[in-house]
Amino acid sequence: MKEKTATLLPPQLDYWVAKAEKIFYMRDSGGQVFEIDQQGHVLAKPGPDRMYYYQPSSDWRLGGPLIDKHGISVQKGSHGWVADRSREFSAAGDTALIAAMRVRVMIAYGETVEDDD
Repeated sequence: MKEKTATLLPPQLDYWVAKAEKIFYMRDSGGQVFEIDQQGHVLAKPGPDRMYYYQPSSDWRLGGPLIDKHGISVQKGSHGWVADRSREFSAAGDTALIAAMRVRVMIAYGETVEDDD
């Protein structure tokens, strides 16, 4: 099913950001493992008994570095937040992180995303 990138909301937005960042089923340099649960939430597992949701669209510790990494700018508009990268990609959102993560997904996949399930 195709969805417009500009309207993605969490947890689907977080799913597509994780997919764009290629972090599924991967162990990072710190030993952290990323998985997807049956509802499509991305889970980070820093240890055998610890787990947290990967939510770059609501957690600045996760989304902030992606804004820097991909050169995304964010501004407060009259009806929410607007993010863009070099005027090539732009998206709006209720929060700065939602707008920015929509742009991150657009960079990777364009105006629409389609799940391969």
